[in-house]
Amino acid sequence: MPVFEYQARRSTGEPLDGTILADDEAEARELLRAKGLQPDQVYPRGHRPAPEQVAAHAVVARPLRRIGSHERLLFWRQAAQAMTAGLGLARTFGLLAGNRGALGRFAAEVAPTVGSGTPLTVQLQERPDLFTPLELGLVRAGEVSGRLDLTLAKLAEHYERDLALRQRLRGPLAYLGCVGTQFLITAFVVLVVAPLLATRGSGEGASLAARAWAFGLPLLAVGGAIWLVRAVHAGSPAVRAGVDRLKLGLPLLGGLTRTLCLARYTQVLGRLVEAGLPLGEACEVAAGASGNLHLSDRLRQVARAVRADQPLSVALQATGWLPPQAIQMVITGEEVGSTDQMLLKLSEYYEGEAAAGILRTATVGTVLGFLVLALAVGLFAIRFFAGLYGEALQLAE
Repeated sequence: MPVFEYQARRSTGEPLDGTILADDEAEARELLRAKGLQPDQVYPRGHRPAPEQVAAHAVVARPLRRIGSHERLLFWRQAAQAMTAGLGLARTFGLLAGNRGALGRFAAEVAPTVGSGTPLTVQLQERPDLFTPLELGLVRAGEVSGRLDLTLAKLAEHYERDLALRQRLRGPLAYLGCVGTQFLITAFVVLVVAPLLATRGSGEGASLAARAWAFGLPLLAVGGAIWLVRAVHAGSPAVRAGVDRLKLGLPLLGGLTRTLCLARYTQVLGRLVEAGLPLGEACEVAAGASGNLHLSDRLRQVARAVRADQPLSVALQATGWLPPQAIQMVITGEEVGSTDQMLLKLSEYYEGEAAAGILRTATVGTVLGFLVLALAVGLFAIRFFAGLYGEALQLAE
């Protein structure tokens, strides 16, 4: 009988490695679950997948279903309210099956079996295209502590804050998009329509279609290049890590990207610690939820240091990503026993900094856009009047 190696976790969150005899991987996972273990990786002995292969599965599987914060908020809010009212998991997911979208279909699939002994965490883990590491971590913490209703309510609160942050950022970004659209329209008028009107009747110059094609071809080339980069970025962890590292090093946007990532990291870490998940596992899950692959790799050092009995503040300071003020807040939280609350306060601070940074970027972009528009219109006006008066002067001579 084949031998499989596995990496699993006990119900307390303690990691466990070992081997097991089974006919295939699916049977090995079932045997581990029957023993009360939660399998993370199961593979034939001697064929352990490389870290980049594991990362590729996580990176490629997740974007298959793009589920908005509003849909997730409604799903987990309804689940929390149903369980608080005393309904069991089967009846709760039976109610959630009436929701639209991918989460509603998932609830309909698992409703007949969710209360039959298989932990909800296991069923969520089988759908990495639907559920985030934060959702898996909080649900597991709720199952371990026996207060799944509270952890589901914390999930809903998390998405409420995420939705509120997105709404704060939507206005400046929409305004910047309007300025960009206005720039393109003005550029089309100045570079295509105006020269055509100036040469109308003279038989000179190209047709409107030819000028429009010459104007749009570079835009199509840029759009195609962006689409290709996004496709490669989504499917290759190595490319994504390189691009994410480049984002953090950009002169103006790098600091903003890091602030947004740290806001996600501290918020997820605070939620998981507040829910009672072991600190080492909470740091591992939060690192994957930061949204930047390069930064996630650095933050996973925190999880390894915490599992080696280092204080969280020391492990965070060793990464060099958090400023001294943030480290001091974590130290204070450790001293008074409120690390989770300090982490959540840090996330609020970073969210405010990110919102202010995006507003500044949008303002600067708007000013630059109007300056470019004014320059383009001014150059056209100079060219037009120079040609007009130049011909008048030649006639006068």
